[in-house]
Amino acid sequence: MAPVYPIPTNPPLMVEGTVTHNPRLTIIPGGTAGNRTVTGIKTRDKLFAVIHFELYAKQPSVTAIAGGAAGDHTVTGITTSDTLVAVLRLDQAQHVHHQTVIAGGAAGDHTVTGIATTDTLISVLHVDNPEALPVQTVIAGGAAGDHTVTGITTADTLISVIRFNSGVPSDLTSEFTITGANTINNAGGTNTSGNQLVVTYLRDTAAEVLADLTSEFSITGASTINNTGGTATTGGHLIVTYATPTAAEIVADITSEFTITGTNKINNTGGTNTTGSNLLVVYTTPMGTTVAQDLTTEFTISAANTINNTGGTNTSGGFLLVLYWSVA
Repeated sequence: MAPVYPIPTNPPLMVEGTVTHNPRLTIIPGGTAGNRTVTGIKTRDKLFAVIHFELYAKQPSVTAIAGGAAGDHTVTGITTSDTLVAVLRLDQAQHVHHQTVIAGGAAGDHTVTGIATTDTLISVLHVDNPEALPVQTVIAGGAAGDHTVTGITTADTLISVIRFNSGVPSDLTSEFTITGANTINNAGGTNTSGNQLVVTYLRDTAAEVLADLTSEFSITGASTINNTGGTATTGGHLIVTYATPTAAEIVADITSEFTITGTNKINNTGGTNTTGSNLLVVYTTPMGTTVAQDLTTEFTISAANTINNTGGTNTSGGFLLVLYWSVA
């Protein structure tokens, strides 16, 4: 409840015959045009002035933070005097996967046309036999167990099984083996229902030596991967798999879950667990002084404890200074 302040006057501000009018001043929150509560005002009182005050500027801030369990989240710089505008949950950057076969060579730079430093290197596999080129196919994921890969045989060599979940890759190769014609199996492993699996394998040809050299390589520039000091692969081939990120995806607007609960802190206790995602937080900070707007002509005393400006100015976000004469 906003306090009402009597204004000291000697004599009182106004006397009409035997009726004394005592001045009163109160400050109330603004709001949409219509009824505003002024505690203590009466219909027989006389409204003298209604002044609308509003901060003339608000400084917007946008920051990205890591998601987490529902509860406190740190937003450096935010304070309880700020206004929370939006909290958007962003999925991890989506990825488009690529796989290419390049000639091996001396340890050092290797050209992978199209790869960029913003991409993610998933694997680099060395195939000693240049004729043992890979076969790659995309299949639907499913419950852990048998998965159909048409054409694969137990004489073939499984190179990799990459799971794509909403575009995000993860390497499940260690879970899978070729267990029969047209079949790979990961019994007891990951349930990939609703995902896609990119399966790469080598046809049974002359004997080949396959080595996983992923740990040796990094993306060092446009169209370049490098393993200086690593394995020379001259005479062989490298099967390079990498992922290219696309724009981040807004998964959900969860603004309504959050409030600013303290310095550097927003909170959504009981709300969404955003672990593994990012949160884009938008808020405004009051800046500068206030500006005043005289709205006296819009308002009337419409009932006990009520003034009204239906059809008038929306004062949401500001406050009203109300001066009236209280009839004794």
